[in-house]
Amino acid sequence: SYVYIGELSDDKLQVYGNGGNHLMGGSVGVGTTSPSSSYRLDVSGVAHVTTGLLSDGYVTALSDVRLKKIIDRFTLKPEAIALASLIHYTWKDGHDKSVHVGGIAQEWQEILPESVHDIDGRLTMDYGVIGMVSAVSLAKTVIEQEKRIKSLEDRLAAIEAKLK
Repeated sequence: SYVYIGELSDDKLQVYGNGGNHLMGGSVGVGTTSPSSSYRLDVSGVAHVTTGLLSDGYVTALSDVRLKKIIDRFTLKPEAIALASLIHYTWKDGHDKSVHVGGIAQEWQEILPESVHDIDGRLTMDYGVIGMVSAVSLAKTVIEQEKRIKSLEDRLAAIEAKLK
């Protein structure tokens, strides 16, 4: 048996399956009988996503500059990034016994509020955004420091040459 869900206008979903076609509004839950109204699809458990643009297993975010109105450009200071904790943790509800690694949403909410979202009273983090912003910010800092070091080395070489 199969189910295919396609979106129509007027916030309706078209559901195709062995039982025929049905129109429904609201959210669809997989592994839950009470899906969150915050999402069109609420999956409890692990989801496998195929985008059609990349290989199986990749989830992508729309990022085409032609669709963006750029407000400003920014860089996080290393001191801001260093404020965030890296933690090992397990889930209190016991749904998963594995030890995980991650961050704390409340801390990132202070550092980079755009990377944290409140979903039904619980905070979520966009680790991809955090990783990209942190990596680019740190790379820019390293490049600036390398330029400064080169300038200081050149000045030191000039002073040493004058002393000889």
